[in-house]
Amino acid sequence: IKGIGPVRAAALASAGLHCVRDLLFLLPFRYEDRRRIVSLKQISTPGSYTVRGRITDVRMIRIRRRSLSMARGRLTTSEGEIPVLWFNRPYIQNQVDPETEYLVHGAVRERTTGWELVNPSLEPAERAQLAGQIVPVYPTAGKVPPSPAADAPSANLPRPPTGTLGNNPDR
Repeated sequence: IKGIGPVRAAALASAGLHCVRDLLFLLPFRYEDRRRIVSLKQISTPGSYTVRGRITDVRMIRIRRRSLSMARGRLTTSEGEIPVLWFNRPYIQNQVDPETEYLVHGAVRERTTGWELVNPSLEPAERAQLAGQIVPVYPTAGKVPPSPAADAPSANLPRPPTGTLGNNPDR
């Protein structure tokens, strides 16, 4: 399969994914609704939200446990800011550009100091592919993180024309 080399094939095999059929039957364990982009003022209860803004002030925080890393930053919009927290994503500090606007999707929880966005996913707003959709979330397959595992089943399959999904007895 295009995009799956020997190392990734071995990692998938160790997770019990040996052929295309196995990948096709790898089902999502939940779905994220990213159809609605909200403003910070619209966040009134804990839950999952998609917000558009810039990520600033990202810094790594040292934790005594060697297996855990934590990064903190701020999501800044025209309406204000909200703290952002990532667990086990040490690379995030080098990947975020404070001048780029992102679509940020994740869980918002209430803290004593206000709202906080926890472990969100990011994609540059101008190249966003997941915005406006209900997105499947797949389990980790061995050492393969969820996003490559999610991309692999459909990487070489043709996409149906727009408007053809759903129950259509004529097709």
